[in-house]
Amino acid sequence: MNKRIKIWELSLLIALCITLCQAAIDSGRQESLSEKVLRMHVVAASDSEADQALKLKVRDAAVREVEAALEGCEDIYEARMAIKLNEKAILAAARDAAEGERVTMSLNRESFSHRVGEGYSLPAGEYWALRLSIGEGRGHNWWGLIFPAFEDAECYVPAADYLSDEEMRLIIDGGETEIRFRFLEIWEKIREMMGRR
Repeated sequence: MNKRIKIWELSLLIALCITLCQAAIDSGRQESLSEKVLRMHVVAASDSEADQALKLKVRDAAVREVEAALEGCEDIYEARMAIKLNEKAILAAARDAAEGERVTMSLNRESFSHRVGEGYSLPAGEYWALRLSIGEGRGHNWWGLIFPAFEDAECYVPAADYLSDEEMRLIIDGGETEIRFRFLEIWEKIREMMGRR
């Protein structure tokens, strides 16, 4: 009996170590990625149809200014500096499109859950984000990656040239890194062995 408990404890400890190591590796991959990408979020005043439509107008106007600002940027530091230097132009374009609604802008690191976008997604974590909030900012938001370029934008560095293969896989596959809980397999084997004796 004592010997079986020690095997079970050792198996569980090994499985736990494997799981924790995989989680640490995935966390490191996400952290590396989060230091290289810049997100943009446009938050609607509310979830009404009119406010959601207005959000998209503001997005389109702001994206044009952001793309112009990011022209020639080669890394996240340059991209953040370009956004800060062009803050007035970006905010003015967003306010013009907002049809009299108040618009505020910030550029900070924020925590996000796993998000799926158009053709890519990002694992949960902390990222640099340019946020434009319309009115009270209580509605659903639009989000996208604005640096590096994932769309057809040719004015700054393409994602495939800037990110590692592993970082690109995290984005394209959606960060759905499979973590196999090996301890469940080991536990089943132990139960089978214990049942035979």
